[in-house]
Amino acid sequence: MAARGRAGHRDGSGPLVGATIDANLTATFLTARAYLRHAAAARAGCLVLVGSTAGRFGEAGHADYAAAKSAITGGLLQSLKNEVVRTAAGARVNAVAPGWTVSPMTSRDLDAALVERVTRTMPLRKVATADDVARAIVWRPTPLAAGHDTGALVTGAGGMEGRVLWGRPGGRRLAPPVPPDPPPRAPAPNPPR
Repeated sequence: MAARGRAGHRDGSGPLVGATIDANLTATFLTARAYLRHAAAARAGCLVLVGSTAGRFGEAGHADYAAAKSAITGGLLQSLKNEVVRTAAGARVNAVAPGWTVSPMTSRDLDAALVERVTRTMPLRKVATADDVARAIVWRPTPLAAGHDTGALVTGAGGMEGRVLWGRPGGRRLAPPVPPDPPPRAPAPNPPR
């Protein structure tokens, strides 16, 4: 996550929105263009794009960032996976979309209240570490992980779904679990004839 600004889309600040788009979408596009040249020369390769859950679910106050990440894991990913096979039949392009991650950039925002709020959308109730994200990215190019995958998006965010799963501090569910269906009743005996 780079060049994230709180008010970029609200106040129409062109420089801030432009910096967010450049740091995220334009830089990724230019990297992908270089990858296409490399894959054509090598007749192989694997590129892993980095998106964000903001691109999947949106994020209030960060529409510019969410739009850039959505473009990466949507149109750019799908276009590249079709384009690269024209010159390198076995080459692949996949993406990882991390959620909130503890890093120097997020440290000022990730206070206890925000961690409590964002982890209510995660079954694992855990904010990622940089190592969590790095493992997902490094693992994607391996044949064991994705030898037959291209155009795939893996969300590495503790199961985040973009909706609240946990309602109260301490991890209690927002609503009680749905009870299982009762067992079927035994059929009534046939009446005598």
